[in-house]
Amino acid sequence: MGVANGTDALHLALRAAGIGPGDEVLVPANTYIASALGVWMCGGRPVLVDCDPVTYNIDVRALEARLTRRTRAILPVHLYGQPADMDELMAFAAARRLTVVEDACQSHGARYKGRVSGNIGAAGCYSFYPGKNLGAYGDGGMVTTNDDALAERLRLLRDYGQRVKYHHDLKGFNSRLDTLQAAILRVKLRRLTDWNAARRRAAGRYDELLRGLPVVTPAVASDRDHIFHLYVIRTRHRDALRDWLGARGIGVGIHYPIPIHRQKCFSEMNWGGAVYPVTDGYADQLLSLPIFPEITEEQQRAVADAVREFCQDGPGRGAAVPVLPSVPSAPPASPALGEDRLPNLSIVIPALNEEGSLEGVVRRALRVAREIALESEVLIVDDGSRDRTAEIADRLAIEDPSIRVIHHPFNIGYGGGQRSGFTHSRFDYLTFVPADNQFDVEDLRKFLPHMHHADAVIGIRVHRQDSAYRRVKTRVFRWVMRILFGITLHDINWVKLFRKSALGDFDVEHRGIGIDAEVVVMAKHRGCRFAEVEVGYHPRTSGIAKGDQPINVLITILELLSLWWRLKKK
Repeated sequence: MGVANGTDALHLALRAAGIGPGDEVLVPANTYIASALGVWMCGGRPVLVDCDPVTYNIDVRALEARLTRRTRAILPVHLYGQPADMDELMAFAAARRLTVVEDACQSHGARYKGRVSGNIGAAGCYSFYPGKNLGAYGDGGMVTTNDDALAERLRLLRDYGQRVKYHHDLKGFNSRLDTLQAAILRVKLRRLTDWNAARRRAAGRYDELLRGLPVVTPAVASDRDHIFHLYVIRTRHRDALRDWLGARGIGVGIHYPIPIHRQKCFSEMNWGGAVYPVTDGYADQLLSLPIFPEITEEQQRAVADAVREFCQDGPGRGAAVPVLPSVPSAPPASPALGEDRLPNLSIVIPALNEEGSLEGVVRRALRVAREIALESEVLIVDDGSRDRTAEIADRLAIEDPSIRVIHHPFNIGYGGGQRSGFTHSRFDYLTFVPADNQFDVEDLRKFLPHMHHADAVIGIRVHRQDSAYRRVKTRVFRWVMRILFGITLHDINWVKLFRKSALGDFDVEHRGIGIDAEVVVMAKHRGCRFAEVEVGYHPRTSGIAKGDQPINVLITILELLSLWWRLKKK
């Protein structure tokens, strides 16, 4: 059904699906504001979800944490022309009886596992703005659906709520597709497949021309077709590169410089204290290069040459950006555990102002990971560092594709760094390693024999010169954990190796420094089996230590009490 524009398509599709005042709809934080406005126009409340760090689409792993009793729908956006992870998203929605309305305004003709985007959820919404892959000569939009009842409501809503002229069954709107625009679109539609193929070829040329430069090019999953409405690269020197290209007559775009949660028009919204580290971190890094079906190889070479000059001889000399591997089409499988090696392993290193020790910790972690796991990665979570920690992390990531970096624009604490690592790690076997040299990564080898009969192994800190304060603090935590949760462990706040799948589908909340204890509590709540291994720990060589302050110990105990109450209510 044709409508006046893409925003109306979103608004009317959601309204026809029953979204109304007070209802919440999960919307990606990294998208154009029209996605959120479509929810607002229904009287609903957009609830933002952070984006995947590789595809920039909505992060399905982050959905659970944003659910409330008012959640009614999910609005995935097939951003830049690449479909979102629809199988996982549809399964998530079905299990919770949520409606899925697809924002396909940038993905005309894109396919996900052979299915056309916009034809998977309850409805699909399209924009025919002139700049789209299928554009009219003015505004226009469309909603597609296989639901007869939803289609009937849409017909009424777009035309004043009338089936017969002057007989208004609903309070509707004037949102019909102009006849002239429909005629133009009908002719152009015949060429959409060829135009999309030309865009894909152009994107492939850009990939080759930009290879080896310190910019991140688009990652495309093998199970979907990206139709490259936009060709978006990422660089930490985005604004300087934009100005450099503009001075050479090369037009570029920024999609989108100000995230939705920072827009003045939504200043009245209470986003629930949520943070969107990936969206915020990328907001000043993403840059859209020129792409259209008729672009020539000569034009693309001119763009790539200008980017190369910027990186090698211009203001971007020495620029560093983490090179992320292509997004897999499905989560990595976990083969049977070998006698002396794990099937896979993610070592997460939360880092904050630890330039003095980070490189050594990362290199040792990477070496150990490759020796004890068949597949491995090191994920550095930069927690808004003000020294050279971020720069060092980016350089290491360029040197080795097994190293990835997640940048947070501000300090969200060690617990927040762990939560980010838990969310974005790729493999099932996961461990957190501090970047301050307190833990010898070689000790991970001691954990391996226990993973055959346990879901989580916890390192018991052994330090023969412990202060009286540390000994008392440890005993207090053990007592609290035993009384509240029936957990008897020697040391809950040290390095762990565990299987994410054994923890279940819950989301580890950012609960300050108490996140270590929360992982253990939730694992016990799911029936996980524990083992303990003695490991050494050493004085920190860099970074900031706050967890031992008495006030933080008190905060952790209060957080545990809050967690106990939350589980008791369930």
